[in-house]
Amino acid sequence: MDKIKNYAKAKRIKINLSKKIINSIAAGVTIGLIVLIMESLRFDHTYGLGSSAIIYASIGASAFILFVMPKSRAAAKSSVIISYIIAGFVGYFSYYSSTYIGLAAAAALTVGLTGILMVLSGKEHPPAVGLALAFVLFKVGLTGVLLVILLGFLIVGISYVLGIFIKDVEKEI
Repeated sequence: MDKIKNYAKAKRIKINLSKKIINSIAAGVTIGLIVLIMESLRFDHTYGLGSSAIIYASIGASAFILFVMPKSRAAAKSSVIISYIIAGFVGYFSYYSSTYIGLAAAAALTVGLTGILMVLSGKEHPPAVGLALAFVLFKVGLTGVLLVILLGFLIVGISYVLGIFIKDVEKEI
């Protein structure tokens, strides 16, 4: 009986590992598409060299959470979208306030206020905090806010579409 239980457990671990590998690949495809879009929009040329790097890092973390940890609270599609909206506007506000309060204070304000608003809304998605901080560090304007909100919808949409494909692949495993 123990051999059967051990075999079943080993098989579940193998299947779970296969699913996580497939989902990690899907997260990679998602970030690849996002980078392609950002490059075609020449985001770095608008906001300075490297400005997209921290945004890519945040979106990459979001893609990983959406695909590899889909049952976590942070992976709720509404959490991603709402937290990106919060991050965009808080980051934009903090960027302008940095002229008056300094970069360090604006960075602290950004992280604190983004966190507070996400907690109050019940839509916590940690990578969005890094995204908000990028707005302050790279002086991203209103166009960037709109782009980030669009990217939030885009990453959720891609995860939905790829999620359908992944379920078909998982059935074959």
